Amino acid sequence: MRLILRGMNDVARYALGRVWQLVASALETLTGPHRPQFMGRAAWACAFRELRVAEAAARRAILVMAAECPVERPPLPSAQAPEPRPAGAPRVRGAGPAARGLKFRLSDPIGPAWPAAPPGALQANAPGPGAPVAGVRRAAGLWARVDALAAVLDDPAAAVERVNRLRARPRRHIFARSAAPRLRPGRPPGHVRARWLSWDMDVLMEIHTLAIEALNTPPARPGELARAPCAAA
Repeated sequence: MRLILRGMNDVARYALGRVWQLVASALETLTGPHRPQFMGRAAWACAFRELRVAEAAARRAILVMAAECPVERPPLPSAQAPEPRPAGAPRVRGAGPAARGLKFRLSDPIGPAWPAAPPGALQANAPGPGAPVAGVRRAAGLWARVDALAAVLDDPAAAVERVNRLRARPRRHIFARSAAPRLRPGRPPGHVRARWLSWDMDVLMEIHTLAIEALNTPPARPGELARAPCAAA
């Protein structure tokens, strides 16, 4: 981790410090004395909206850190069509999410923004047994993502290693999608243009700009990694 930061300029180091401060603040807000199994719709939307900003900032911070430890580009994929799977052959599947644990998502999710919630909705109590079903949401997914984000805050270097492993993974076919993490075009998830002067929006856009610059840097060519700051890591 220190080896990664040593090769960065002061602007990137300062931006990363602000990101981890934002993530820690969001986790402190979302982590309470107990985790209800169900939440009211307004509290659920408010919590996910705050988590979304912290996840987007952490995701971009990881990509900025990974740019300091580049990997050589994988070999070009084959132009031949992949062989069809024999009829009746079993599919090879990995362990399910419950078995392997939820990992922090390194690519931006594609989807609409969470609906607005009134101020203070996150502190609302969980609905009682008599609450209408239409106003209740399961919170298991929220807590799983909170735990995944907390793991990144504890050990960002592990997420950086995951990024580089995915970038080095070759594609099976020329039309196959790369496993490298991707950011969605436009503004980052959770960004609210009307709140562009807010501290969290400023932190998010600063690290977003640095991440876009890192993604636009050409991948390393053979022989260039000897000069990379993390070549000895």
